[in-house]
Amino acid sequence: MQPDATPFVSVIVPIKNGEKSVDALMNALLHQSYPKDKTQIILVDNGSQDHSYDRIKSYPVELAREERPGSYAARNKGLSLAAGEVIAFTDADCRPAADWIKRGVDALISQKAALAGGRVSFTLPEKPTVSEMIDSAIYMQNELNVKTRRSAVTANLFARKEVFDRIGGFEAARSGGDFLWTQKATGLGYPIIYAPDAVVHHPARSFAELMKKSYRVGSGFVNLLPRRYFAVRVVGLLARLLTPIPSKVIVRLARENRKNLEAQKSCLAFWGVSYAYQLVQAAAVVRSLFKGRHGFRL
Repeated sequence: MQPDATPFVSVIVPIKNGEKSVDALMNALLHQSYPKDKTQIILVDNGSQDHSYDRIKSYPVELAREERPGSYAARNKGLSLAAGEVIAFTDADCRPAADWIKRGVDALISQKAALAGGRVSFTLPEKPTVSEMIDSAIYMQNELNVKTRRSAVTANLFARKEVFDRIGGFEAARSGGDFLWTQKATGLGYPIIYAPDAVVHHPARSFAELMKKSYRVGSGFVNLLPRRYFAVRVVGLLARLLTPIPSKVIVRLARENRKNLEAQKSCLAFWGVSYAYQLVQAAAVVRSLFKGRHGFRL
């Protein structure tokens, strides 16, 4: 990258009750290969009840608070403080590679894009559980998101500030705000690319963590449904989630592990975990509808 093509970058990370992950996160962000004088790191505490805020204060980063619940409200707070021409997003439990910022900016410039979804590489133990394998195969798949949905997740997202200046920040949804925002941007003609060399590492989730994630995702499903024929679409969504038929991804994972006779990696285990997260998502959809925030109330 040429010196005159080195834009100022603001990195925004929301954090809540992330005391145990602060040091590793700061180590990754503060040792980026991108020029320090071209980097602004903004962490936004979103109502932590542990010592996250105090721990972050000891590091040379900008720290803000956002009391309104939700990571997208926290990201919007970070945007209000951002001075960069490029905004980079990741999550508190992610660990960006040392060249993450540089690779993301390089991709934006070389491909003349407005948005770039980087690669989320899941960290798996030597003997991963079914939940960890399912998590790594389903969530944060930016390559697929960019190609099929023209969207990307904020676990690894780069965007030019001019896009936010035009369309505003994220919708304050519990989940899915990144899909809504990136699809709005691409719908207005802003090009999005996949940047596989811009890598952040993310630990695969345990069963309990996967269920919590599934509930958050389910809470955002209603926001992503088109308004036309809304009630019919909701019924179709619930029918799909309540039907105990595994997705193609789950079937593929089960086949790949069918020779492994360990109980936790059996086909039945894959089906059970996958159906459990479908049911959790369905429960989140119903609860979201009961709140009546979408023009439709049960």
